[in-house]
Amino acid sequence: MDEGIYHRHGGDIKDAFRRFHIPRRAVVDFSVNTNPLGHPPEALKAWKNTKRLVEAYPSADGRKVVEFYSKRFSVPEECVVAGCGSMEFIYLLPQLLRPARVCVVMPTFYNYSHALTLCGSTIRPLWLKPSSRFEVSSVEFFSSLRGTDMLWLCRPNNPTGTLIPREIVLELLKRFPHTTVVVDETFIQFAEGFPEESLIQDIQRYGNLVILHSLTKFYALAGLRVGALIAPPELAERVRRCKPPWTVNTPAELAVEGLLACQNYEEKTRILIKEERKRLERAIRELPGVELFSTRANFFLARWHLTEELDHLVRELLLRGIYIRDCRNFPSLEAGYFRFAIKMPHENDALLKALGEITTQWR
Repeated sequence: MDEGIYHRHGGDIKDAFRRFHIPRRAVVDFSVNTNPLGHPPEALKAWKNTKRLVEAYPSADGRKVVEFYSKRFSVPEECVVAGCGSMEFIYLLPQLLRPARVCVVMPTFYNYSHALTLCGSTIRPLWLKPSSRFEVSSVEFFSSLRGTDMLWLCRPNNPTGTLIPREIVLELLKRFPHTTVVVDETFIQFAEGFPEESLIQDIQRYGNLVILHSLTKFYALAGLRVGALIAPPELAERVRRCKPPWTVNTPAELAVEGLLACQNYEEKTRILIKEERKRLERAIRELPGVELFSTRANFFLARWHLTEELDHLVRELLLRGIYIRDCRNFPSLEAGYFRFAIKMPHENDALLKALGEITTQWR
């Protein structure tokens, strides 16, 4: 049955305990790929006045969010539309543009396809291949793009962690000026090379580029549901005119005000992720039966080979207080693929210890 908008994402720990008949216990949730440092303290300083939090109307257009994106990413305010996370625009943009033929780079975040299907688009998958480590090395990967109304891609991609090179996307924008290229950069701030790697800096150079961004992951503000669509001014205005007002609430607007003051938090995050990414990759590549794919994000995609059932690994980890993201509901990743976030060093140590025990047990 089609799971629809309520497709199973990460963090469904209760279901895992129930499925494996394991009594509930404390776990470290590696299925949720938000910043392991937690939210920056600066974000919640404005929440001291609880009366203001619940009684004051937010701005109709998410003004504080627009101002944040403009200042933090050096993009004109007229290019920014604030919203309830990137998810609002994942569903709004296809309804507005009504693309007939859409290419989607897969495997990827489920809701792109769901949103496009709802508005009647015909979807043509462009499959990232395990044989090429889910990487795109040439613009020829997109050779079937001619005559397509829209291309949808995520960089770094969820769940593979791979990053389609910026130069390839820029070449596509030039070659196919009548194809709207939608790029989800929710995880771009975790990537080495940020901000140069981001396409936000190119938004005014290409009339067919649309960027989606969320503050959920990098700033660990998942419960606030706040993000933006960034597009050339004309398209941004079209989106602005058709979206409902007040989709950014007052707590979210107040939290975003403090994000410009958290440069130390941002730098600390990038150093932590870079160091732990290298350490985890080095250690896991030594384990038998776990195939690890390189990543540019704050999570890894891996594949279990020691037994025929991924459930063996999921259950054993759960018994040791660790929960991972089972990726078998991503098309093409049904055969033993799983994803895990990069977390704090002591938590990553626990994951490595558990994987070491399990791979020894099943070898």
